[in-house]
Amino acid sequence: MYTNIIKPNLVGDSYVKLLTTLHFPSSTGYHRFDFPLYRPVEQSFIESITIRLVTKNAEDMLFEDNDIPCVVTLHFKNKSPAQ
Repeated sequence: MYTNIIKPNLVGDSYVKLLTTLHFPSSTGYHRFDFPLYRPVEQSFIESITIRLVTKNAEDMLFEDNDIPCVVTLHFKNKSPAQ
């Protein structure tokens, strides 16, 4: 799951804007994160957010018309001075 709003992080030998990885299909039909994954954002003002789901071959994830909607919930918090 890639997004345009975070700072790039090192994945393999490249810096990319990877938010997290997911395994499809899941045994429950959904993914839930009980503990938020926080990543540094690139700017202090965000006008729009792009989320891109891709396969392990970096191809766009295809959804059929009858698939359950994909919902992504993002949580933002101020970075504490000690971090």
